[in-house]
Amino acid sequence: MNRMQDAHTLNAQYKTAHSLNIRIAFHQKYSLQTQPFHDWLFSQYAFTPGMRILEIGCGSGSLWQGKLEKMPVPQAMILTDVSPGMVEEAKAALPPLPFLSFRTADMQALPFPDASFDMVIANMMIYHVPDVQKALWEVSRVLKKGGVFFCATSGEKTVVDYIREILGGEKVLPHISFTLQNGAAQLAPHFSKVECLKRQDALMVTDLADLLAYIHSLASISGLDEAGDAALLSKLEGRMEKGVLTIPKEYGTFRCVK
Repeated sequence: MNRMQDAHTLNAQYKTAHSLNIRIAFHQKYSLQTQPFHDWLFSQYAFTPGMRILEIGCGSGSLWQGKLEKMPVPQAMILTDVSPGMVEEAKAALPPLPFLSFRTADMQALPFPDASFDMVIANMMIYHVPDVQKALWEVSRVLKKGGVFFCATSGEKTVVDYIREILGGEKVLPHISFTLQNGAAQLAPHFSKVECLKRQDALMVTDLADLLAYIHSLASISGLDEAGDAALLSKLEGRMEKGVLTIPKEYGTFRCVK
């Protein structure tokens, strides 16, 4: 798949939150860790009153649902996404607050002045960006000196890799370009300090129909008709032990100081 095709596929997939919500629900249902990932991420952020906060790739706004009232009041919080549909869904999902605003924006060309924010957040999306170094340069540009950038991503042990192994590596996304293992080296040129915070976890799947729905929600999935689904389910059933399919899951976030 070339970049143009990849961008087209991703834009179609993230036009609305439907596919994203399938994956979020799957992780919430089957994760070994009982604390939701978004709650764990939120616990890493050290908010102070009067901050200016930018989120890149806000999706449906799920990170902030039920939390805006619990954090110190910021001076401004701007949620952005490259998809106008996602921006509208986030706006509809969150309460109207005087400090909260929404905007369509590309991480590779952020429409904000230099040194505009105390904190920038970009979760589970940098591996979708065509030019990662350009995007990270933009984050550093809009971040104030001493400001903090949080960017969550997965490690090398992911659901996608597990599925890739079963399917022969041809029907799912290529290996992601920004992981917990290789992200620090990419971040280092742009920030004075880079820290990797890992959260070990696993998925304990008991209903393979849910996993199949997850697989079909992935970008670039192709070639799975009813016969393909049946063959895949047969392979997955063969890997179950006592009615449970265990899938490695490695997620975390980088904490970067400018």
